[in-house]
Amino acid sequence: MGQYYVRPYRDGDEEEAARLFNQRYLAYGGFVPRTGEYWLWSCLHRPDVSREGVFFVSEEGTQNVCGYAVVGATGDIWEFCAGCDEELVSSMLLKEIARYVDSLGISSMSINVPDDEILCRVLVREGFSRVPAERMFVSTMSLVNLLSKLSVDRKLDSEEINFVFDNVPFGVEKTVSVKVNDGEVSVAEGFLKSAPVTVRMEFASFLSILFGTANVRRELIRGRMRVKPFWKVMEVTGFLRRMRLQNVWYWPLSDFG
Repeated sequence: MGQYYVRPYRDGDEEEAARLFNQRYLAYGGFVPRTGEYWLWSCLHRPDVSREGVFFVSEEGTQNVCGYAVVGATGDIWEFCAGCDEELVSSMLLKEIARYVDSLGISSMSINVPDDEILCRVLVREGFSRVPAERMFVSTMSLVNLLSKLSVDRKLDSEEINFVFDNVPFGVEKTVSVKVNDGEVSVAEGFLKSAPVTVRMEFASFLSILFGTANVRRELIRGRMRVKPFWKVMEVTGFLRRMRLQNVWYWPLSDFG
């Protein structure tokens, strides 16, 4: 482990910040890849952010950037990233943020972070309290593309299923077929005549299942999902469970604030 120090933003740091962010949060659902230009727009150029509120942690000798934080004059921590020695680097950044916020006369801070054991432990130690995450609804512009992406590297049984969706947003497919054959997955708009099972369900229910906020049994009981023939329900349940998003969903305040 090297020795680290906290320093202010320097011109050109945006490229290293984007690289670190992409490396740290790539595996999370909702990930939006950064470029230097995007980082400047979403962080440094915010109306309530000044250079004095942007902190970087570098390693002595190599000058490698190991973490950074962006805090506004309102106490909102717009972006926070620790790429190595997470507990130590996070603690250093939070202490620097606290000093900065205190100098502005602000009595509280807020930060949106993933459910990360190390980072959450540091935040609690530094005096933060947890609050429930805000509920959100995720939509899609194409069910075919979404299912095709989710099916990559999944262990799926050979099967054929037709899906019919109710209350679909304009422009999104109302019928989708899935065919799995020897590990090869084919997703297309429309019906497969050979498919032995058809699932009719609410569009919102389908996405809620895929993103882990609902389960098949509950949607069946509520009448938001119907399987024909019904004895195929276990096959459909297994397919949907294996297609669920595997990673924790996370977005920094800088993406939405």
